[in-house]
Amino acid sequence: MRTKALISVVAVAAMVGGALVVSAGAAAPAPAFVQQVSAHAGGVTSLAVTPSSAVVSGDRLVVETGVWNSAGSTMGSVTDSAGDTFTELLHFKASDNTEMSVWTAPVSAGGGTRPVITAKPTAKADVGVVALEYSGLSTVADATVLDQTSHASGTTGASGATVASTATPATTAANELAVGFYTDSGFGDTLGAGTGWTSRANISGTGDM
Repeated sequence: MRTKALISVVAVAAMVGGALVVSAGAAAPAPAFVQQVSAHAGGVTSLAVTPSSAVVSGDRLVVETGVWNSAGSTMGSVTDSAGDTFTELLHFKASDNTEMSVWTAPVSAGGGTRPVITAKPTAKADVGVVALEYSGLSTVADATVLDQTSHASGTTGASGATVASTATPATTAANELAVGFYTDSGFGDTLGAGTGWTSRANISGTGDM
């Protein structure tokens, strides 16, 4: 029987390192949510999602994946059909073998299309995927887009329980985007966003992921 394992992460996608170039005297654009798409399935070797609208060149895709099987499968890759290059920013595994990972890519090849985004675990597993598009973020193609992170994992058997990360270190620049993700291995739990957060995607209430 699986232990209910909780993983929480706060990631900050930063306007640092490869900040967007703006004209002299102009302010950097504020990060803005564009769209999201999500899916989940039990016992699969891959899981694909397709945005409902065409993505925009210069925007950024942020993808969270959750993986569980009894053998401890992890997320092996995230790709899209346009050829955008995804970088894994971080991953964490809880005591019951539930893994969360966060991936990102600037939209450089898929602008104006609806690229199929595919997550492939290292072995057949229960998989959840959330893909979000944001404008106004750095277009760097590597992990320097990430400024600060914080995470926590734990177990609970009580309804209405809360999981929270430790405090995220201070950001190094203004106008950054704070993104919070949560994963557990199913159990039909109904989840909600914490105070002060805007929920962009929620695939809870299922038995797989």
